[in-house]
Amino acid sequence: MRDPNEQPGGLLIYGSQAQEYRQKLLARGVRRPIWAASEPDGVGPHLEQIEIFAGWGSPPSMLARMPRLRWVQW
Repeated sequence: MRDPNEQPGGLLIYGSQAQEYRQKLLARGVRRPIWAASEPDGVGPHLEQIEIFAGWGSPPSMLARMPRLRWVQW
C-alpha cells in the first residue's frame, strides 16, 4: 500500500504523437506528472519518477532505468 504522503509517480508518453496525448490527458484533469517525449534524450531527468509508460519504439535500456515502473502499455 502506498504511503498517503508520497507523491504519485509520473506517466511517460513516448512516441511521435506524445505531446498531443499529454495535452488530452491534462485537459481531462489527470492528477499526476505527465511527460511526453519522442526520443530518449527528452526523458532523462524524469526516469526515476516514472511509474507508467505508454508508448512504442523505446529502447529497452530506457525502461530498465525506471526503478518505479509498474505499468507498461504498448
